[in-house]
Amino acid sequence: MPHSIRLHRGGAVLFRVRRFLVAALFLAACRDSAEPPGPPLSVHAAASLARPLRALADSFRAETGVPLQIEFGGSLELSRRTTDLGTPPDILLLADDDVIASLMPEHIDWYVRFATSRLVVAYGERSRGADSITSENWWRVLSAPGVTIGRADSAVAPAGRHGVAVLRRAGVYYDQDDLTQRLLDRSGQRYVRPNATELAALLEAGEVDYILEYEAVARQFGFPYVRLPADLSPAVLYGVAVPAASPRHEAATQFVAFLLGGMGGDVLRASSLDVLRVPVALGRNIPPEIAALTRTVAGGR
Repeated sequence: MPHSIRLHRGGAVLFRVRRFLVAALFLAACRDSAEPPGPPLSVHAAASLARPLRALADSFRAETGVPLQIEFGGSLELSRRTTDLGTPPDILLLADDDVIASLMPEHIDWYVRFATSRLVVAYGERSRGADSITSENWWRVLSAPGVTIGRADSAVAPAGRHGVAVLRRAGVYYDQDDLTQRLLDRSGQRYVRPNATELAALLEAGEVDYILEYEAVARQFGFPYVRLPADLSPAVLYGVAVPAASPRHEAATQFVAFLLGGMGGDVLRASSLDVLRVPVALGRNIPPEIAALTRTVAGGR
């Protein structure tokens, strides 16, 4: 699964200029439209995007007059609202490529990979072992007696699923027979929260020593953190889509174009999100205004 697109330096600059111009022209056309903005666009978004998306929603409304009504949660839970309950929003912004890709082709025709993050070990000033933890010894610090570890719920949030995978693989990765069990014992149900944002609040309140959290969220909250090895904790991609059942495709596509354009990218980067230099659109029936802002992959993954 590609996580980046390689372009020569001049091509990358030209692409960014084109992306900014296309987004600006599209938004100008929307502002000049005789149609009123209409009611808020409904959005289901990964909780780890809460701070960036609130800032983006303010900028989008200032540009277009269209407000967003956003519901944050775990991406697995939000995807089930569409697949099992049949209540899709106008816009989906989910963490984990597997989650959003699984909605094609029944529920979405296309989606765009637009940002990335990875799990880190975040902590506070009062965390046990905080003065000595590094990327090399994190597993020793977290498995020490008395240490507590918070994680997201693996049933509703990809951050939780990836967090449990890291703990389960740690024993083999570091060749320590009982390491996995010690780490799991220190991250019991008492320290599990539904999503990345509530998990961050747990650490902020000093109720745990460490959390397995997205790097972007750790930055947003100002937590110190250590990175995990890339082959132990691979990158997670964020995707955005307009569900096929959305009654407001035009306005929803307008928001996606804003998110992918130069102004939207600036807002996301200012909120500590790692925005892909070249967004990647996958699927079929990709709107021309989205295709102009991305590299497209026809037919899916």
